[in-house]
Amino acid sequence: MRTAATTEEAVADGLLPRWVPAGGTEVKLVQRNTGAERIFVVDYDKKLSSNQCISLKAVGKPTKDELAKAYAFDDRVKNFAPEDLSDTPTLEAEWWSQGAELKTTELCGRFWVHQENGKLYAFAPDANATVNGIKEERAAKEKEKKG
Repeated sequence: MRTAATTEEAVADGLLPRWVPAGGTEVKLVQRNTGAERIFVVDYDKKLSSNQCISLKAVGKPTKDELAKAYAFDDRVKNFAPEDLSDTPTLEAEWWSQGAELKTTELCGRFWVHQENGKLYAFAPDANATVNGIKEERAAKEKEKKG
């Protein structure tokens, strides 16, 4: 896990994307070393406003068009079709609740974002091929444990 005291510090260091607003504190991020997946949380109790974010019509259910429009802002995924990227996090952290992506209200580039209880949460998906490989590896380990 990586941390920063403020969002300004985290953005300047490249830990967080540029759309993350100034004024946030207690930055916590987990990232996959072999892919694009990220999850992070920031203490931030103001309204998110960024020209790089798109509000979803339905909470937790971005449409293909909403995904395509948001992903076009992000150099890491702009050449991917939305269906080639997962909608399920595989990273874990004690501060990241299972199913947090289902609370998404904004897409900011490749990040699925929501705010709750004075915190801003964001998840950046990985390619389906990477996620499927991780799931297969976990299933094999689980089977080995039982075996």
